[in-house]
Amino acid sequence: MEIVIIGGWAQSAETYAVLAKALERVFAHIASNDLFSGVAIQICPLDRGKSKLHEQLDLLDHHFRAADSSVLWIGCSLGGLHLLQWLDSRLSSGRPASTRDQFPMNEYVALVGTSPHFCELPDTSWPGMPTSALDTMLTDLRIDPSRTVRAFNVLQCKRLPGGRRKAAVKALNSMPSQAAEEVLLEGLALLRDVDLRPAFISCPLPLLAIFGELDSLTGKAVAIASDTLMKQATHPQRLPRIVKVLENAGHYPDAMTSRLIAEHCRAFLQLVGCDTRRLPAHG
Repeated sequence: MEIVIIGGWAQSAETYAVLAKALERVFAHIASNDLFSGVAIQICPLDRGKSKLHEQLDLLDHHFRAADSSVLWIGCSLGGLHLLQWLDSRLSSGRPASTRDQFPMNEYVALVGTSPHFCELPDTSWPGMPTSALDTMLTDLRIDPSRTVRAFNVLQCKRLPGGRRKAAVKALNSMPSQAAEEVLLEGLALLRDVDLRPAFISCPLPLLAIFGELDSLTGKAVAIASDTLMKQATHPQRLPRIVKVLENAGHYPDAMTSRLIAEHCRAFLQLVGCDTRRLPAHG
């Protein structure tokens, strides 16, 4: 089993070290199972320099197919949108991506703090951030990128209780992204403009969507709207579509949130048939 974490806007690989450790700890409990005995975790941050993220994912995809590995793709926040775009491009390119039997390996998708459309759409009652907020961030980013990133760090933690909020903001500010300004601008434009609800519905793989109860960007309202959207899927294969809302969890995957995410990912893989007959119980 291989796990690939695709990071969010203005976040470095270091941001997801806590999540990676939580995944390692949780999956260590099922090490007696052949499939999970050699779990490897890779992190693809959006501070990708000259290399396009979709090219990195293509390379990883070819690597996993050559190694005949199973893969759990975890897209966090904006990283989830990039993951949906990439999967959609695989479908449109004619590559087999509609049933598990067409894959030389098993693949699974978990979206964490990701909305298929981050901005609100009043005409359709779709919840999300005001478009004006992202417009302001785009303007501010051109003037002072580091200040804008710090303001975003505060925004994504603002609904957490006082102590956890301060710790989360401090942690995020201590792990500055090395992304070029054009990459940050591209990401904000994607959050503001892209509508991946059709790709969300037609995702060709088993899908787990995780939301934080205290997430100020993609909270309960987005979770409910996404769950409704999932029910519109018409795959003849009836691929699993699961929505989970984590209590007391925000947007940033801190230690507590990371543990919950890891537990839900493990349960999700069991549910969708990752050799579940030989998985020991985990309390």
